[in-house]
Amino acid sequence: MSTPAPGPHLIDARLIRGGREELRIGLEPYRGFVYLSARKWWKDKAGAWQPGKGLSIRATDIPFLRVALERAEAVALEAGLLDEEAFESAGLPLPAELGG
Repeated sequence: MSTPAPGPHLIDARLIRGGREELRIGLEPYRGFVYLSARKWWKDKAGAWQPGKGLSIRATDIPFLRVALERAEAVALEAGLLDEEAFESAGLPLPAELGG
């Protein structure tokens, strides 16, 4: 399904790795489709942000990704891979597994 290509939209961004990198989530048009992009950006020697490794999926696959992320969160909580700080830094309420 092809859609009109809007301009890129930055949804959210946060500094990671001590501010040396930034994780950006956005919607970006490409060849007549709109993609959800989750990409790390890094600063070059001149201080300009450059795109790095990431993931892009068609916007129509966002519901599938949402369900998969919810399942991944549950598995990570059960395995003890997520703590209170992870949720607090994202501004999210604590899940019941962490006392929320």
